[in-house]
Amino acid sequence: MTVLFTLAAGVFSFLSFQRGGVLPGVILALCAIAPITYVIASTVRAKRNAGAPAPLSPLGKRLITATAVVLVAGLAYSVYWMFWTAKPSTKDLKSSHDLSEVCGRAATYFPSAAAFTGSAPHPIAVFARSDTGTSLRQVHPTYDAPAGFNTDDVKATQLVACFDDVETGPKVGECQFDRGTVPVYQGRYRGKVVEAHTGKKVGDVSIDGASVKDCPIITLVKGDAEDNKLYTAPEFAEVQRVLGPFVDGQSR
Repeated sequence: MTVLFTLAAGVFSFLSFQRGGVLPGVILALCAIAPITYVIASTVRAKRNAGAPAPLSPLGKRLITATAVVLVAGLAYSVYWMFWTAKPSTKDLKSSHDLSEVCGRAATYFPSAAAFTGSAPHPIAVFARSDTGTSLRQVHPTYDAPAGFNTDDVKATQLVACFDDVETGPKVGECQFDRGTVPVYQGRYRGKVVEAHTGKKVGDVSIDGASVKDCPIITLVKGDAEDNKLYTAPEFAEVQRVLGPFVDGQSR
């Protein structure tokens, strides 16, 4: 058990340093070293005491207890940082599709993206879930969309809208594919608006998909086609209405 704990702490320490988490990396490294240090110290003390376990002084017990409490608290913080806080992306921001990482379970942000500050408009990229899978598709603006929804410079993007929680609305049709017919339902989306530069949530949003089907060229089908679902994406006019207050409003 000690070996497994040490290995796990060492691996997570390395990953923390890789993702820019110096403090969690140091804490996890100390957690990896602590059991080994204790075993070595206990072995040395036992040898000095003719092979018998050497008793600890009251001060030694208090020091060990205090160290354990600090390490446990540090370990809890490091685990929280590792799994539940946004991390900077490890790749360069080259296209608007890269911003879909901001919507992932392992929340990511792009330090090279523009900060959510200054006067409007605040350029935004929009993503919505399209089916029962885990992928998100970008909701592209119309050609005549305002500048806040249609920027040519991806690094000028300040906000990302993530409509990643979708519920099933009324059935609006079916789409035919090589593997069969997949039913299409109106998407009922809930999500959030996030600052691309920091990964911080700016607000919660909800929107309905279109009331008519729009069949994709291809889709991922699992099992029987009729057991899958497709959801209509929001129409851009509705996207503009719902997200307009973020794009055209005041920054924090």
